Amino acid sequence: MAILNLQEEGRVQMLYNKWWKSSGACVRDDKTESKASALGVDNVGGIFVFLVGGLSVAIIIAFIEFVWNSKTNAREDKVCITYCIDTLFF
Repeated sequence: MAILNLQEEGRVQMLYNKWWKSSGACVRDDKTESKASALGVDNVGGIFVFLVGGLSVAIIIAFIEFVWNSKTNAREDKVCITYCIDTLFF
């Protein structure tokens, strides 16, 4: 009786349309072919900007850590910091 009442009220048809005929349905209709568009620079360009920004921040932090550690080591060894940098690079 409950199913007949739902069918008379049109709810069965509404649920059928929602789950089987809508565009978000899990059932694939073989009659229509979906065409995916290729990804271009416009679609993924923001990712590269984000990656370059992250790389820049990482390089800056690495340089700051190098200077900080050089300064700390020079203080512990009681050596001038320019001596530490000169021996590393030259």
